[in-house]
Amino acid sequence: MAMPTVLLNAALSLVRERGIVALGPDRLAAFAPMFDEEAGAERAVRSLLEQTEPLDELVVSINGGTDGTPEVVARTLSALGFEAWDGGSRPDLQLTRWRKPGAHTAVEVVRYVNPTAKARSLNRAVESGLITAERVLVVDGDTVLSPGFAAEMRRSFYRLRFARHRDGHHGYVLEDSTLQSGAVRSLPGTSLQSKLISAGREAEYAFSAIVRRGQCATVGEGRLLGRSRLFTVVGCGFVARRDALPMPDDTLTEDHDLTLCAQNGEEREEKSTAADLDAAGHGLLVDGRLRPLAAIVGPATPVTIRRTSNARFVHSAVMRTEDPPRLGGFLRQVERWNGGGLENALKRVSPMRAGGMRTNVAFTVASAQVENLVGLFLALLLPALLGVRYALPSVEMPAAVLAAWLGIDVLASLLIVIAGARRLGDPWPRAVLVAARGVAPLLAMRALGALSYLTAATRVLPSFFASRLKRPSGDVVVYVQRTWARPRAAVASTVHLRTAGVAASVLLVGLVMFMGFAHLARLYIGSHDTWRYVYGSPRLDQADFELLPVSDVRPVLEMVSFQPSANAPSEDWVSPYCPPTAVAGRSDGDGDVRRARLTSDRAYEPLSPWGILMLGRLVPLLTHLEEASQAYGIDPGFLLQVLLNESYLDPLARGPTNDVGLAQLTSDALTLIAAVSAEEGNPLRNEELFAGEASAFDPEFSLCAGAAKLAWAVGQPGGDDPKVAYARYINPFHGVKNGAVASTHVEPVAAMVQLRELVQILAAVVAEYRTDPTLVSSKERQMLDVAVEVRDGHLTVRDAYVEVAAMIAAFQIDDRAFYAAVLGELYGPGAPYLDVTGQFADAQPHR
Repeated sequence: MAMPTVLLNAALSLVRERGIVALGPDRLAAFAPMFDEEAGAERAVRSLLEQTEPLDELVVSINGGTDGTPEVVARTLSALGFEAWDGGSRPDLQLTRWRKPGAHTAVEVVRYVNPTAKARSLNRAVESGLITAERVLVVDGDTVLSPGFAAEMRRSFYRLRFARHRDGHHGYVLEDSTLQSGAVRSLPGTSLQSKLISAGREAEYAFSAIVRRGQCATVGEGRLLGRSRLFTVVGCGFVARRDALPMPDDTLTEDHDLTLCAQNGEEREEKSTAADLDAAGHGLLVDGRLRPLAAIVGPATPVTIRRTSNARFVHSAVMRTEDPPRLGGFLRQVERWNGGGLENALKRVSPMRAGGMRTNVAFTVASAQVENLVGLFLALLLPALLGVRYALPSVEMPAAVLAAWLGIDVLASLLIVIAGARRLGDPWPRAVLVAARGVAPLLAMRALGALSYLTAATRVLPSFFASRLKRPSGDVVVYVQRTWARPRAAVASTVHLRTAGVAASVLLVGLVMFMGFAHLARLYIGSHDTWRYVYGSPRLDQADFELLPVSDVRPVLEMVSFQPSANAPSEDWVSPYCPPTAVAGRSDGDGDVRRARLTSDRAYEPLSPWGILMLGRLVPLLTHLEEASQAYGIDPGFLLQVLLNESYLDPLARGPTNDVGLAQLTSDALTLIAAVSAEEGNPLRNEELFAGEASAFDPEFSLCAGAAKLAWAVGQPGGDDPKVAYARYINPFHGVKNGAVASTHVEPVAAMVQLRELVQILAAVVAEYRTDPTLVSSKERQMLDVAVEVRDGHLTVRDAYVEVAAMIAAFQIDDRAFYAAVLGELYGPGAPYLDVTGQFADAQPHR
């Protein structure tokens, strides 16, 4: 998931290649550079000369070295019936021509005296005329081609399709691709270490077969998906059109550099006809038979020859190559690949670089490096998450996230490897075996690859910046004229020391990340107890509390009798969830037994229609709100202010993040409240709150749960400030930073503060009514009489909603939808509801 282009290319690999396979007259030469290839030279040369469709030219370039590679090449050619002819010599090289009577392939062997880079020797062979063919197959000296490799490559040079021309018209286009990459597989190892590396590489090659196919797939005619985006050809076996050469020779990975250069090239078009193309040697491969173009499209039909800069991946052209038999060789090889990738990226983004990159090439370069950096960043998250876990032991998230991450990675890798092995021709059992034994080593190799990327960066970046200082203009040249040791070569101790040094640095950075995030978690993330409540307690799922209708959830409990101290009058409490007798901090007999009351500093004023509407919503809840405030020791006005801002007293409210009910409860909030309510010694302990089933939509439960959460927030550091307490109520972890409201919560806190005036207005009416009911308006008195009936136990909350709904309708205040939902959905079948005329009808069906 950190590498979206991998997933993109996996999807694009399913896109069928457009057009019909076309064959052309192009001659194909092979160039095989060798450096200390004594062990593999014979099989490599034999595979080149035993192709089902013979090569036109073969140049074997022995680029220096100290082993018996020249003798092995000569002995192999002699065994195949070739005879040597002296081709001359120069101070730095010797040329030998080999011929075989009746053989189609002309063989040249170039032997350099001094070590010579692959790219330099190839360029010299082309520039000197030693290679004259239109296409050049470049192979490594340890690579074994399948017998049909050359034939499959020839079938990928051209494709005929019906497409849009640059002038906007449609017609036949003969597309000529500049690069063709073969598919690579691993030669099996012999030792245990080499077998593990080979298994991992076999899986990696299958994986890359899907990725490369997607990179070469084109969709439409756009600048990005309409062109190939191949990151690199398979360096040990690819074909380049002659005009794509010379191969760059100033970076560690010349094949990667050539791939980007070729795809950044200009397209050219030529006009022709089907008859002329047939005469030049072109033809179409239809149902396995070669057919003339004229027979398919008509002799006089115009055909545009488009010399594209696209690359093709030819999965049917399979080769096998050696992999490093030891870990040191593997690290050296991957470090070189990563270093070359960095060099080629820096080379193209440098302001000293002349010209620009096409969209497809820029995307290829940028995505590879960005994904590498994102991968390293995610790797550094591991010690960070472990630091959080250490500081807050109750946190379960890091382990779960890492397990899910690894699981998804393994599953996706398995599927892509199986698909890649199938594409390379393996039957299903073999493809599954390749994935089963190779994915685990592949994942380990990815981790080592990340380490090698950093190691390469420690070499490439200093050289790059040093070259910028030395070269004020022109292209950046970091490395020149480089050869490399073969995979089986011994590895110098400096390679191990360099990698070990980078590994030690990474471990040090990881330790710093661990310690730093542990400190930050304790300092900023929040109270240890908060995390313990939410993540260290049995998890409650919000979905289990979204129960409707509430009348089916929990039977109405009998009135709970509160027995105060001997000097206090006896009172009854109506709340089944949080009577003050049930909350630890209010049940010791020493507390104030007088009911909490809404009070106001504001003088009474008759309510506006909007005020009447809000008083109507408050009246059924007033008694329960004051009891909840009494039970948890909080100001009822503050609780009302919070609930107004959370839901505007709508028990069916759903917030923007799917928080529900009056108090806008979530899974985290329910888990926290339940943990606090069950904790021994906690003043907010209340066994009644979660004694049975409950619904977050039930106003009686939601009021108690909201009061408990608000009381918890008030009891936290800085909770004496209503703004801080409410910010923590919204988000127990991130609502408060450094003792103040977090920037992300400033707006909802400000909205809550603005509701203070509405609370004062409503509280003034309630207080005036309690002083003398005749002092308030008749509408206000009628509604508050309902609240008294609830307090005295004569009406349930549902009955109160029925009474108030009728009053609101009679007052001609339009809150019909609210009461219809409350009486129909909240209390369900059997509850009366308001019809469209505002009159009560029979019970509404439950929705």
